[in-house]
Amino acid sequence: MSETPVEYGEIRGKGYVVGSDPLQDTTTYEAVRDALEKNPKIRCLGSRAYLEDGRRGDYIWQDNETVLRKTKQIALALKNFWEGSSTLGLKRGDTVAILSKNIPDWIIVDLACASQGIIVVPIYDSYGPANCEVIINSTSPSVVFVASENVKFLQEACKKCSCVKEVILYDGNIVDDNFAAEANAADTTGSHTIESRGFTHLFSEILKKGENILLQDPTQDVFNPEVKPDDLETIVYTSGTSGVPKGAMLTYRNLVSGRRSLDDRIWNDTGVQDVYLSYLPLAHILERSVEIYGLITGQAIGYFSGSIPKVVEDLSFLKPTVLPVVPRVLSKIYAAVNGNVSKMGFMKKQAFKAAIWMKGKADIDKWTWANAPAQVVLKNVNKIFGSNLRVVFNGSAPVNGEIAEFLSRCMNCRIYEGYGLTEVAGVQCAMNWGNTTYGDQGYPLADIQMTLASAPEQGYFITDNPPRGEICFRGDAVFKGYWKDPEASAAVLKNGWFHTGDVAEFLPNGRVKIIDRLKQVFKLQQGDFVHVEEVERDVQTSTLIGQICVYGETLWSGLVGIVVPDKKLLLSWARSTKPEKYESGLAALKASQSTEQTIEQSEDAEFALVCKLPATNAYLLKHIKDLVREKGRKSIEIPQFIYVTPEEFSVSNDQATPTQKLKRVQIKQAYKTQLEEMSKTLR
Repeated sequence: MSETPVEYGEIRGKGYVVGSDPLQDTTTYEAVRDALEKNPKIRCLGSRAYLEDGRRGDYIWQDNETVLRKTKQIALALKNFWEGSSTLGLKRGDTVAILSKNIPDWIIVDLACASQGIIVVPIYDSYGPANCEVIINSTSPSVVFVASENVKFLQEACKKCSCVKEVILYDGNIVDDNFAAEANAADTTGSHTIESRGFTHLFSEILKKGENILLQDPTQDVFNPEVKPDDLETIVYTSGTSGVPKGAMLTYRNLVSGRRSLDDRIWNDTGVQDVYLSYLPLAHILERSVEIYGLITGQAIGYFSGSIPKVVEDLSFLKPTVLPVVPRVLSKIYAAVNGNVSKMGFMKKQAFKAAIWMKGKADIDKWTWANAPAQVVLKNVNKIFGSNLRVVFNGSAPVNGEIAEFLSRCMNCRIYEGYGLTEVAGVQCAMNWGNTTYGDQGYPLADIQMTLASAPEQGYFITDNPPRGEICFRGDAVFKGYWKDPEASAAVLKNGWFHTGDVAEFLPNGRVKIIDRLKQVFKLQQGDFVHVEEVERDVQTSTLIGQICVYGETLWSGLVGIVVPDKKLLLSWARSTKPEKYESGLAALKASQSTEQTIEQSEDAEFALVCKLPATNAYLLKHIKDLVREKGRKSIEIPQFIYVTPEEFSVSNDQATPTQKLKRVQIKQAYKTQLEEMSKTLR
């Protein structure tokens, strides 16, 4: 049976003529090496100091010269490996895995591997033994670099991964004193085995071995000249929002192209004056590409202390000028700011509203009489982020335009939105520098060509006004396919285009607006199309709703939702209105609680109680219905039933990716019973 012909529309973006740019044949390591050598003494990578009482202090910085030297040390150690190892030195085309939160040594190992043509396989530190085992057995790394908090589950995975011969422990960031003592004991006794300790060598040990080799010829260039632009640089596993993660194969050419796109628009005004906070996972291609680009342009990169709840503290110490975000982070900031505003007295509330209005009339980048009073009122919001922010960038998934504009005014900085995927080496659409309007993802970048393909089964056509369809890319940034998965590769690489599965419309002004995901667009029983991600984005403009997953099926007549409310706001509502069964339930709860419970544990229990109340369900459902109507949605797009849960969709329960995208397959499975119950009257 032959495939239905694909109908493509207008091609946008200049694309790139292979060979016309001297950077085309420059690999990651060469580009970074040249940049670090030009400014050897400026700040490069920083992390917060460990204090004697266990807290974290201010940032300690390594300069460019130090980072480059460490990179060379690791490269030489990997190339020659070290005395007494049973493993031969690694060579071009071999694989190495990295399993760790963001730390300076993560990026140093990445650069060292790039210098030798060794393929890096980043593994999200949130993956458990099962996913880790699958990725390792598929990509066969003989060496794995691991953080102390991930040693135990890597050790468990390695029981079924015979390819792993050496596990190198990042020992510069060990917080657990007992584990540190064990690591030091292993170092002195020589009892480094994966079976007994979970690792074979300490990172500091490998640095020393590499230093000994480097001292023999301190001026040597460690770069392997056999490395070519079309060699694989990395295999990046997608976050798996719709099932099992797939390994995207990206070459040096792909990543050079991706970085050229960053230079075209997003970061073209950033450089040595900027400080960047690294907290989004380096296993994600966007964060990794942005950090490499930061090294090339001279930005100082400060790493978070390892805990997302402590990022606010990290911000106060680092005072970044550039901050990456995901929509979930912006939604939480938006809810927090509005929550604080709701507690203000009348006069302060009016002053805040006036300040937001004035910021909409003034140029954020310039001091004006309109800006001055607004900045005084909003200074406490700015202080949360260190008071120096000038660029905030979101490139993970579309953010609601209302939220972006509001926060841009609050934070006194530009919020830029872009669009891209792992398969195109990061961001390939972005707003222009100086943009002041929100609600779309800007223009295609310089190094890519983009078109739309009609998706008749979902009701999108390139003949619509404006044209709508599935986004397709071609150019040097497009990946080579999925690792050992020709069927999945063929499904997305068609007719010379990469079919993304995302739906957009080409606006008359030339900009691109992401409107859907093909798999999240479907017809209901009545024959009308619904767009659940659009509905979710509308609902999340409410500060009362923390998260929502809207769900429906073709044989249903309406939609339903799984809702995670904002804990503080919902408890405030319950305590003030005292809905039916709240007081009796609370009394029973307090009678059963232990006196040793903390205030936070008691609040969590109260929150779980309130989420179960029928009155809460009715209150939140009405709130959601009213909100969706206000947004101008069709009646068929209004959720008819909801289930309220206190448990967030998170990485820890496998219901969200590390970049906070919903994992719908897993959510559907977790709430199978509740979804079946809600759908009974919709079938």
